[in-house]
Order: sequence, then structure tokens, then C-alpha cells
Amino acid sequence: MGQPAPRNLTAALLVIFVLLAIGIGLAGSLYRDRQHALVRREKLNELAAIADLKVNQIAYWRQERLADGEVIRADRMIARTVEALWADAGADHLAAEIRGWMTSLQQIYDYPDAILFDAHGQIRLAGDRGNALISAYGQQLVAEALQTHQVILSDFHHTEPVHAIHLDLVAPLLASHGGELAAVGAILLRIDPRAFLYPTVQTWPVESATAETLLLRREEDEVVILNELRHRSAAAMALRLPARAPQLVALAAHGPEGPLEGADYRGVRVLGAVRSIPATPWRLVTKVDVAEVEAPLHRLGWLVGLLATALVAIAGAGVIVFGQRQQVLFHRGQRVAELARETALRVERDKAQQYLDIAGVIILALDRQGRITLLNRRGLDLLGYGQSELLGQDWFDACLPARLRKPVRAVFEQLIGGQVEGVEYYENPVLTKRGEERIIAWHNTMLRDDAGQVVGILSSGEDITERRRAEEALHALNLDLERRVRERTAQLEAANRQLKELDRLKSQFVSNVSHELRTPLANLKVYLHLLDEGKPEKRPQYMATLHREADTLHCLIEDLLLLSRMDQGRAQPAFAAVDVNRVATTLVSDRAALFTDRGLALRADLGEGLPAVQADVKMLTQVLTNLMTNAMNYTPAGGAVTVTSGLRLADDSLQTTEDAGRLQWVTLAVSDTGCGISAEEQAHLFERFYRGEAARQMGAPGAGLGLSICHEIVERHGGRITLTSQVGKGSTFTVWLPVGRQRLAPA
Repeated sequence: MGQPAPRNLTAALLVIFVLLAIGIGLAGSLYRDRQHALVRREKLNELAAIADLKVNQIAYWRQERLADGEVIRADRMIARTVEALWADAGADHLAAEIRGWMTSLQQIYDYPDAILFDAHGQIRLAGDRGNALISAYGQQLVAEALQTHQVILSDFHHTEPVHAIHLDLVAPLLASHGGELAAVGAILLRIDPRAFLYPTVQTWPVESATAETLLLRREEDEVVILNELRHRSAAAMALRLPARAPQLVALAAHGPEGPLEGADYRGVRVLGAVRSIPATPWRLVTKVDVAEVEAPLHRLGWLVGLLATALVAIAGAGVIVFGQRQQVLFHRGQRVAELARETALRVERDKAQQYLDIAGVIILALDRQGRITLLNRRGLDLLGYGQSELLGQDWFDACLPARLRKPVRAVFEQLIGGQVEGVEYYENPVLTKRGEERIIAWHNTMLRDDAGQVVGILSSGEDITERRRAEEALHALNLDLERRVRERTAQLEAANRQLKELDRLKSQFVSNVSHELRTPLANLKVYLHLLDEGKPEKRPQYMATLHREADTLHCLIEDLLLLSRMDQGRAQPAFAAVDVNRVATTLVSDRAALFTDRGLALRADLGEGLPAVQADVKMLTQVLTNLMTNAMNYTPAGGAVTVTSGLRLADDSLQTTEDAGRLQWVTLAVSDTGCGISAEEQAHLFERFYRGEAARQMGAPGAGLGLSICHEIVERHGGRITLTSQVGKGSTFTVWLPVGRQRLAPA
């Protein structure tokens, strides 16, 4: 009776091995396909990020060029000098002054050519490096600038017979006549894309053997490549492809933005990302060869194949070992059944007991009432009892934990009564004499008499306590590792987002600072040249302009240094008890004459009996000075500026915690009857370098840093600054300082 089972087991194990081999192969294939998709997705994300970076760089470069043109367009003194030259063509000193100004522009802004046109679009002067050649496209740009009074930045083009690729920046020169602006001429500044634009497009931030960037535009039925290429020389504006061609370049010219895959101009299959350059007809494509992307996947395929082969071999070995173990267990079961029959008949009991005592497993026999009729030496040693202490005892009461006695006894009674089928394998804890619980894996068989009636249960048990504890510890370790991986992944993702935001803020800050510094520095350079080469009688006017620009530059640098010290935590307030009314009274008294010269009324309405606040008196003076100066600059003559103080509780305009809402606040407010601020601009007013529409229209001085400095100082005092304003009626800035509580902003 022992032969059929092993033969059936062998066939079953063979089927299991075949299924395992197939499963391992499928798993390896799925893993390889998943890695292929993951690598492609990561490469497309990288291409998109590089494309976005280069689009931002090109957009900033165009804004800088247009800003250069705006500086020239706003210079009324140069326009008047040019107009005087047109009126007196023989005035050599005027021509020399204008030529010197053009040379300064070329040197300061690094333009290779500069050409001056009169109001009719005729060439009158060229810079010292200037080339007076102008194409029909260039003449069209000059005419448009003269007509619209706007700065124009051209597209890529050639000027024959000089075949070099360039762009043109055209700025009109505007003079005031009877309160209206008229174009008295225009200046064209030629831009060499090889100086900045081409290197910006061609550089690649990560190592790659095939990656490159294409800048292109569509011209009717063709797509024109605008920049030099990595894989083809002299391609700029020379390589043209049909707009309806199947190549990736043609698809990028008229398709939507986003990822693309196809053949490039070489016929090589590539992955790419497409972006549009704002305010231009240009499209930008970042691409890399598919062969480079998939190179690591070929190595991965070999590794997966080798791993799958190894796993199949391990599975085969495991099946063999499992089959051998099952055969051992099968034969062991036969021996246990034989022992059960011997126990039921009580034949040769002493000999059987000796055999059971040397067995490596627990042997337990229970009668129909659950009493112990047999327990070998292994079982007695595990439980810590002597044989006389347990034989005849109720197994459930003596050897099971109290919580399990009732449910396990109920299952036992159902087995004995034939109400349920016997369970061949079962695990449950047992209670030793010392009170320790041990987990036992039982293999059970029913004991029957000659009539087939159940007379008890015979079980063989193995102590698996240490194995289960190790499995539980391993499971807990896996859970902890998964948690730590999730936490670390979240931290890395947060750090990546923070780094991207810091990089964006850094680029924006550098762009803003370079632009704000460029304008006064350029004017200093120009007027220093005019001081040497211009008319002697205009030197006082030149000196006044130089002093004004130097003051502007000094204030800008001081503001930047203060913000830098605040950001680094080196400009913390020196707190002391301060009377805000005394600070306000001093400032109103000192600036009364300045407001009177501007035709403005300056009033003070200060509350009485205000408590002192903990503040830095110098910083508080700077905040109030900035607010009063802004009110003066944006209030027309005949208006009024009022400084008020008071003691208030928090209201809806001051978002605080419930605890802070019960505090008292000393307030300092500066109100004006000026132009007011729209709700849309109020949301950005405290941002660095932000200047509203009124500042640009009225030509008010400043770089957009004053209110951001006020906001930083008040925050470090544990206070807030709020604004209420109506367009055309005026604005009120209110500083809230807490009474009896000092809050230091974190360094």
C-alpha cells in the first residue's frame, strides 16, 4: 500500500516543476518589459525637464534683449541730441557725441553692429564696428518700430552679401513735442547668436553620446533648422525638411507639445520632447537616440535570463528536496498509523514506548474524552513533566493555554463524533509546566477499533516556536524596511521639489538683479562718456544724471544687502521698549518740508496712551520711512498723506491663531489719496522686485524691494503688515505689532 502514493507524488512534483519554470520565465519577461517601459519613461521625463530648462533660458535671454531696447527707447536726452543732429547735419560735435553713444552701447551690451536711422528709415550713422548693410527684412523692422514706437526683436535671418546668421534689435528714439511722443529715429543693434544663444541650445546638462537640441521654425511647406547640430556641420538655416515629412523634426514643427518618437534628420530612431518658445515662431526639440536609451536594457536582458535559469535550477532542486521530504513524511505517517493500531490493541506496549521515546518528534495519543493515553519522552521533556504526572490527565486542561481550552475541546468533540472531517495538519500553542507557551505543528490521524468506530486521536508534533518567531521577526523587519523606503522616497521627492523650486527662485533672482543693476550701470557708462565727449555747457546736466543714477545704484545695493543679511539670519532685531508715537512724530517733522515741496499735505493723527512695544527702533523707522516715501511717490500734487496710530484687536484683515486674536496690537498706518492699487496687483505687492502698473506709468523710482523689506522686518517682530486700497481713491498700509509678546522669526 506504500507504492502508489510516491508514484503519484513524483508526477505531481514534475507538474509543479514545469509550472514553476513557466512562471519564472513569464516573470522574467514581464520584469524586462516593465524595466524597458520605466527606462523610456524616465528618459522622456529627463528630455522634458531639459527642454523646459532651455525654453526658460531662451525666454530670459529675449527679455534681456527687449529690456536693453526699452532702456534706449526711454532715453529722451539721446533722442533730443539725435533730433538736433538732424536739424544741423554739419554739427560734427553732435555726430561725434552720437557715435560715441553708439560705441558705448556696443561695448556695454556686446552687440557686434549698431546702425542709426532717421525718422524716414534712412541709414545715417554706423558704430565703430558697425556694418551698414541692411536687408529688406531689416528695413521693414525699422519702419515698424518708427510707426509703432515699440521695441522689436527680429527672427533669425541673413543679410546679403554677408551670409552670417543674426537677429536684429530695433529701438525707436522718442522725443516729446507738445506733450506727445514722436519718433525722431531708430537704432538697430545686430545680435550674433553664436555668442550666447547657440551655446545655450547646444549644451547638454548630463553625459550623453547622442543627445542634442534642435531649434526650428516652419516656413510655409518647409521646416528650417535654426541652430548648429551635433551630428551635421553647417546645418543652421541650411538644413530644410518638408513640413509633411514623417521625420520627428517635421512632426515637432506643427504637432502638439510633449513627447515624440520617430526618425530624426539622420534617419535614426530617437526619443524627443517638444516645446514652444513663448512669443516666437520657434519650436525646441530635445532628443536622444533610442539605441543609447535601450543599451542598458540589453545587458539587463542577459542578467534576467541568467537569473531565470538559476531560479529554474533552484526550483528544480527545491522540488527534489520537497519530494524526498514528502516521501519521508509519507513513510513516517505509515509508521505513526502502525503505532496507532498497536496502541489501540495494547500489544507490545513497552516495546512501542521505548521506540516512541527515541523519536525526534512528539507522539501524543488521546482517548475519546481527551485524556492522555500516550506521550513519549520528547513530549514530556518539552512540557517539563514526568510521565506519571500527565498520563490519564485531561490534555486540554493540563497542557493548553486557558484562552484555547474551550474552542479546541469543541473541535476535538466534533472530530470524535464524526461531525467534521479530520484535519491532517494543525498548529497550536501548548503550555509547559513553567508557564511558557510553545508552538507545535501537529500531524493527526484518527484511531479506530475493528468495527471502524473512532476511539481516539494519535498525533505527531514538531516544536516550530523558534521558526515562527524568526518568521515573525523577518516579517516585522520587512515591514519596517518598506516603511523606511517609503519615508526615504517621500523625503527624496520633497527634497527634489525643493531643489527645483530653489533653482527657479535663484534663476529669477539673478535675472531680476542683473536687470536692475544693468540699467543704472549702463546710464553711468553712457553719461561718463558724454561727460568727456559731449558739450561742456551740458556737463552740469550730465553730472546731475550721474549723481541720480549713483544714488539709485547705492539704494538698490543697500536693499539687496539688507535682504541677504535677513535671509542668512544676520539681521535680527535688537528688541527694546519703543514708543511708536515718538518714531512717527520724528519722521513727520523731518519730512514735512519734502512733502510741501511736492505739493502734498502731511498729517499725523496719533492715538494717546499707547503702550510700548518690543521692537528694533532703527528697523521700525525704516519700515515707516519706506511706507511714507511710497505714499509720496504715488500721490499727485494736491493730495494728502496721513500717519495714524492706535490700539486694536485682531480683525478679519489680520489672519492669526485663536490665541493671537485675543492679543492687543499697536498699529501704525500710512494712508494716501493716490492712484490706489488693483486687487490683482495687491496679491504680488510684497514680492521682491515686483512693481505695479502705476510705478511703470508714473516713472516712480525704486526697484520693487521696499515693501518686501518692510514685510520681512515686520515678520521678524512677530507682527503683520496689511493693505486696503481702492483704485483712484488711495491706499492704506497698516503695521500690526503685538503688545506684551515678543516673537522672533526663525533665522
